[in-house]
Amino acid sequence: MKWSQPKNWSQKRTNKSKTNMATVKFNGQTYVGSNITITNGRVIIDGKDETPEGKHITISVEGDIQQLSVDTCHQVTVNGSCGSARSTSGDIKCGEVKGDVGTTSGDIKCGHVGGSVRANSGDIECGVVLGSVSTNSGDIENDALKSEDLVAFIAKRAPELLEEYKKVLA
Repeated sequence: MKWSQPKNWSQKRTNKSKTNMATVKFNGQTYVGSNITITNGRVIIDGKDETPEGKHITISVEGDIQQLSVDTCHQVTVNGSCGSARSTSGDIKCGEVKGDVGTTSGDIKCGHVGGSVRANSGDIECGVVLGSVSTNSGDIENDALKSEDLVAFIAKRAPELLEEYKKVLA
């Protein structure tokens, strides 16, 4: 998993301290850090190896993050929003995702998505999705037909989407 704090980091979303660190839990053990990587079963937080005992890894992040990328875990939960989220093997639970969210093997449960949602093998439950929603093996529950949610989501994202559109035209 790679994590980096967003540019508009909100200190009150993470903890009451005066630092810009996220609170992350691995298998119930709490860590605070600004740079978190999980690759090949090793958990590195701010350069220090914090790999938990056992093979069953459950991750919980409190706060908003720009990117979430996990190779293998049982489940990852983000109690906040995400720029993008990807898991090779493991379930993903998060709030709003500004970009894409996907997993090769696992279920996805998230809020509104600014990009696409893809599970190769797993169920998908999500809010309004501006891109596509697909799974090869699983069920899809999508709130795209709730027009009031779509209007609220687009209104919230309109300034950001307009800037992205201007960049494409330039």
